[in-house]
Amino acid sequence: MMFVKSIMKPPHECLTAQIGEDLKSVISILEHHDIQAVPVLDGSFFIGMLSKEIIYKRYFESNQPKDVYLSEFSAGDLVEKEDL
Repeated sequence: MMFVKSIMKPPHECLTAQIGEDLKSVISILEHHDIQAVPVLDGSFFIGMLSKEIIYKRYFESNQPKDVYLSEFSAGDLVEKEDL
């Protein structure tokens, strides 16, 4: 019998963003690893998911200059907290 635990990556090997991490850093992670979304954590607790789509959508709704938006807003400001 095979357990899910046997194929899961340990937490320190997973790509995540912290709740206070600025959006510039989150976009960098997404682009560098060619992924669409990351889990957002508060320490070691899962808060929700943050995707490129959410970041870009909220950017266009914000009417902020790109540099201001990416540095002033954090992953926690945009994280989707809906049940997965």
